[in-house]
Amino acid sequence: MHNRLNLLFRVLLLSIVMIAEISSARAVDVVFIRTYGNDHFATNVAAAGN
Repeated sequence: MHNRLNLLFRVLLLSIVMIAEISSARAVDVVFIRTYGNDHFATNVAAAGN
């Protein structure tokens, strides 16, 4: 029982970390778009994709 609880806690912690990373990455994207403009951001994403 204790082992299962420990596993649940690890999964929960991992999901919180992932959500935090995703939200912070989105915040950086928004700042980047506002600073450099949408077109510049789109061309950078396209360049990175290729």
